[in-house]
Amino acid sequence: MKKTIWKNLASAAAVLAGISLLVTACLDEIDLGPKGVEYKRMVILGKVVKGSPSRVSVFVTETFDFEDRQIPRAITGAQVVMMDDSGRSVSLDPGDPGIYQLEIPDNDPGFQLEVGRSYYLKVTTEKGKQYISSPEPLLDVPEAAALEVGKITKLEPDAIGGYSPVDYLSFEVTTPLVVSGAAERARLRWEVEETYKLTDTPINGAEPKTCYLTVAQNASAVRIFNGTELFSDELPGYPVYETAPNYRFHEGYYLNLIQESLSSGAYEYWRQTQELLNRTGSMFESPVGKVQSNFRSIDDETEDVFGYFYATRQDTIRLYVRPEIAGSPPSLCPPSVPAGGRPCPIAVCCNCLDQANSSTAKPWYWIE
Repeated sequence: MKKTIWKNLASAAAVLAGISLLVTACLDEIDLGPKGVEYKRMVILGKVVKGSPSRVSVFVTETFDFEDRQIPRAITGAQVVMMDDSGRSVSLDPGDPGIYQLEIPDNDPGFQLEVGRSYYLKVTTEKGKQYISSPEPLLDVPEAAALEVGKITKLEPDAIGGYSPVDYLSFEVTTPLVVSGAAERARLRWEVEETYKLTDTPINGAEPKTCYLTVAQNASAVRIFNGTELFSDELPGYPVYETAPNYRFHEGYYLNLIQESLSSGAYEYWRQTQELLNRTGSMFESPVGKVQSNFRSIDDETEDVFGYFYATRQDTIRLYVRPEIAGSPPSLCPPSVPAGGRPCPIAVCCNCLDQANSSTAKPWYWIE
């Protein structure tokens, strides 16, 4: 799932870039000046995950306001270095535009991640501008105890201007909030990936293939919980994801829930981001402010920098959903729509391997 990890980061960072523009536009004290003048804001989002191997991923972009247009631009050619509180450092490699990443093997003699140590990031652009984050502690993560699915009904707008009931599947996690040696209950964040089975129906007479596709769902969504606010050492049945059953459940489906621990600063960053994403424009909402960041410009202390870098461990729990649990929805393939002059009306049905993060190899965890 390595490619999915980088794409999750890029998707979240793209939303963050938009958030930075939205926040700045809502701050009354910031004067955007006359038209025709270009304004730039640096956005850096990243994390290091201790694992086997450990992975560091960072997305660096600049957002532009120019004559009422908001334009994000990935920053290439930067030097991105991660350091720890003992003085060790490691340089990240450039990947896709704006993405910097590195895998650290378990036996790497030069750099190892340790729970309890702190890590921070330094970014130097091609033009020599420097940005640095404040140190973030690497915290252990509790192992989730259970992941369950149930059915709920929502009222949604229909084609005739009213509301109709729609069935959804709701996934809930139960997890302890305490890990050995921790001074307080955990603050948690979740990411969701779906892996589903699909058999294509090629139009060129080739034999059908069965693929397993992994998709990050709502990469920009913020799913967090502050365990320090709960008077219990366990979080029971907490809803983390909802989806309407469709063709993804026709041949078999896994929900992969990735749980990670957050420092108090990282939790506050994601909480503020969640609050901004959930705003409805009501007059009763609190005023918009700048989302907390742990980055600053070394060259200009007055420069606004957006984003966050944090360190964490992750735990993954999976749940297999049989087709009948989802109501046995119909297959996507072959498509029910005519080709209409196009050689392939639905690409995944013609060749399921053309899709990102798709393989004919059954995942190691897949059971049927």
